[in-house]
Amino acid sequence: MLHWFKVLLRMICMRVPFLRPFLGMPMLLVFIRHAQSVNNKAYAGKVFLEAHDQVANGHRLPDHRIPLSEEGEFQAIQSGPFLRMKFGTPDAVIHSGHVRTRQTLHGIMGAYGGAHIPIREDRLWREREGGHTYLMSRAEVEENFPYQQPYWNLVGDYYARPAGGESLADVLEKRLTLAFADLYKRFAGKRVFIFTHGRVIQCARAYLDELTLEQFEAYLKFVDDAPKNCSIMVYKYDPHFGRLVLDEYNTVCSEPSQAFDL
Repeated sequence: MLHWFKVLLRMICMRVPFLRPFLGMPMLLVFIRHAQSVNNKAYAGKVFLEAHDQVANGHRLPDHRIPLSEEGEFQAIQSGPFLRMKFGTPDAVIHSGHVRTRQTLHGIMGAYGGAHIPIREDRLWREREGGHTYLMSRAEVEENFPYQQPYWNLVGDYYARPAGGESLADVLEKRLTLAFADLYKRFAGKRVFIFTHGRVIQCARAYLDELTLEQFEAYLKFVDDAPKNCSIMVYKYDPHFGRLVLDEYNTVCSEPSQAFDL
């Protein structure tokens, strides 16, 4: 009886705008991975470059300054109308501060015309830091860090830390826990778009779904489940459970056939 009273109260809060903050968390979270970057194109889905010159000298930039490719710019523009039709206008937008997430945001939000939508930069949502092997070819990594692959095989994808970089444990436990605490405080009852990165989206899913270590490690092994460029992961508030529940995962909104259930 008490449970159903709580469900009814939550449903009332969802439907009455000034009561929504009492939910204690956002009503809708749409995580958007940035569109294809020039580095995504160069790496072609591989962990390391096959040759040093796959990334031209003019494009050898720090990770936070990597721009979108021409294809990525097109993906972002194409995704905007679908996101607007699917979710309407968000109450707030957050981006990681990296050039590629800002460019994706601008491409998508062009579909919203002159709508006034608060935009916030939060670098806690930035991509995992790659460390010293960033932009190294596979041969260079094997020559300079010969211990890295055996170490990675032993420790696993969650706890292994690239030399000078971050593990996924660092991303989730040191950054995203703080990011979610701030998100819940600032945007309770709101609909929020978050423009971020692939590994961050995976860690966010582990946090929101309360995955065990074993479940998260198993999830990371499925390469086909990795977030695609300009794809969305959607969590909606469920009054029955009193929390955010996964509603959609890895939908590429620049492809109309995937954007909606037709």
